[in-house]
Amino acid sequence: METNHRILLTVLVVAAAAELVSHAAAATYTVGDSLGWRVPQGGPSTYENWASQYVFKVGDVLVFEFVTGAHDVAKVTQDSYGTCSATNPISVFTTGPANVVLNATGDHYFFCTFGRHCSLGQKLAVSVTGNSSTGQPPAPSRSPSAPTPSRSPSAPTPSRPPPSPNSGPTVTIGSCNMLIVIFVSILVGGILIV
Repeated sequence: METNHRILLTVLVVAAAAELVSHAAAATYTVGDSLGWRVPQGGPSTYENWASQYVFKVGDVLVFEFVTGAHDVAKVTQDSYGTCSATNPISVFTTGPANVVLNATGDHYFFCTFGRHCSLGQKLAVSVTGNSSTGQPPAPSRSPSAPTPSRSPSAPTPSRPPPSPNSGPTVTIGSCNMLIVIFVSILVGGILIV
């Protein structure tokens, strides 16, 4: 009977540890993959197509790769995004690369404030859902991101660019998660030995 309790306790501890690890992780996405953050030759649909390939979660990180002084990244409201108005941005990142943590569910809007870059397609809207469960702890953002008003989802675009060889999130386990796994392993080992 005592052996059954040990086995049950071991299973419960391992399940709890797996749950903790899955909720503590996040993914890192390089916006535009190999294109980076620049005025796209494909026009406004370029970054829309890129974003449609992924499911973004709270805690994920967007990395905007750009040359400092040639571009920037402004986090804006839906209205500002639609009109490319940089009058009242929520935040502006002027040094590349810029890491932006997606810290709330809902829609998030970004564009470049340089010249006509936004109207030429250097803009990105992402929809963020629940908690992340796929990878690396988020890098600190350069300024806090605030939630933006919701909008109804747009229809998917019919064509997608082929993913680049390095496309997709960078996935790693953070050191905090490893400590949890080590602790649980020691705990489980102690239970099984006893």
